Amino acid sequence: MYRHEFDVLWTEQSKYHPELTDQHKKILKNIIFTQRPLKSQEDKVGFCKYFPEERKIPKSHPLAQEFIILGYLNNLTVFRDGTKKKTEIRNIADIFGDNLEKKL
Repeated sequence: MYRHEFDVLWTEQSKYHPELTDQHKKILKNIIFTQRPLKSQEDKVGFCKYFPEERKIPKSHPLAQEFIILGYLNNLTVFRDGTKKKTEIRNIADIFGDNLEKKL
């Protein structure tokens, strides 16, 4: 979608600016839409306190994010009719679980 928009804008603007050549387009498109390879962050992840020979899962990993989200959901307190009620994870997972799995 962005590439198509870039092409449309470039085509239209090149009518009015002859210095916008195909070579410039190729260079600029490469700069904008090419991502450099990501560096490994393995050395920044600590070791598990229960299994010291294994590394922890990075916070950016989908399983870690799901664990964090479910932890927040499990700690929710719902106020209904002026009463405070602690929610249980199975109830919250029933409500949000399918949606969370689709997004994660």
